[in-house]
Amino acid sequence: MKIRHALAVLSALAFANVANAGSKTYKIVPGDSKVTFVLTSSLNDIKGESTELTGAIEFDPASRAASSILAEVPVETLKTGIDRRDRHMRSEEFLDAVHYPTAKFISASLEPKGEPVKPGETMTFVYKGSLEIHGKRVPIEGEATATLTEDGKTIEGDARFPVHLPNYEIPVPAFLGI
Repeated sequence: MKIRHALAVLSALAFANVANAGSKTYKIVPGDSKVTFVLTSSLNDIKGESTELTGAIEFDPASRAASSILAEVPVETLKTGIDRRDRHMRSEEFLDAVHYPTAKFISASLEPKGEPVKPGETMTFVYKGSLEIHGKRVPIEGEATATLTEDGKTIEGDARFPVHLPNYEIPVPAFLGI
């Protein structure tokens, strides 16, 4: 089995920590937000997740413009449901959680796609940024969706992107289990 890519999904639930008009900072809420991943291969897919996603989203509800996103997850919290495989995945041989304890996404640009929408409606953003894993920062881009709740206090969002492990100097596992 050769695993070359992982698909990562950030699903965030963020709450505003300010109540005034203009740009607001929405904090990503651990436990209500998660990162999921799928390591794909010709033999089977390995699925995993963490609910310890943290970070912040700068967003202006009036213009529906996001100005920045920072999302982080402790590598130690990534779980596949098999403890032995999880320990191996986080070991020095692969993710090296001791030396590189967090994986993070940092946005460079966020552009709304299409017309602004009303609260309660979903809009799409085109994002560019970098994903840092294993001490390596690699540019990524794609589309994300976000919904601002009717009361303006919460953003629900979703972003998906492939992760090519060799770009992060992570060896490609060549056997079942990881």
